[in-house]
Amino acid sequence: DPELLEKYITPTLFNKAQEEVLELLQFYCIPRFLKSQHYSEALKLRERVDIVATKRIQALPDLTNTGLTPHEWSIILAGATKHIYQKGDIITKKGTVSAYLYIIDEGILSFYHSQSGDTLERRETVSGRGKLFGEFSIFRSSLRSVYTVRVESPTAVLYCIQVPFLISYLRCEPMVAVRFF
Repeated sequence: DPELLEKYITPTLFNKAQEEVLELLQFYCIPRFLKSQHYSEALKLRERVDIVATKRIQALPDLTNTGLTPHEWSIILAGATKHIYQKGDIITKKGTVSAYLYIIDEGILSFYHSQSGDTLERRETVSGRGKLFGEFSIFRSSLRSVYTVRVESPTAVLYCIQVPFLISYLRCEPMVAVRFF
């Protein structure tokens, strides 16, 4: 009952209880946890995750030149799904709304700038692991794709990062956002 709590738990009593809990955590729980096998296992797991993340990022060479650490990229890639596209597949179409940023894992893609009817005018062909493309336009207050992107190789493997996930992460880590752009 809230009224009973207000009657018996005064601000002084609450503050004293809070101090005791913090003291208990500081002098008993945390030191015991730091000496525990759980903490040791957590550290080992973190080291393994960092090693795997570093190898994964190093396998995508263009990502290593972005200024982000392998750990930061591992967080971003944790929000990604891997998709396989076939030759001729359209990944994004100019003027449409897309909610993804893409990273090439393998394959060759063509970027087309203008469309007139069914005719596409090729702007550039891109291949290379770790190349980024996609909805950077969303960061410029535009939701529309600037290019039509089509698969030219027999297959293309892409990491698809949901823009809302990326924006949430960059809002939580503004210094990562500064280095990302």
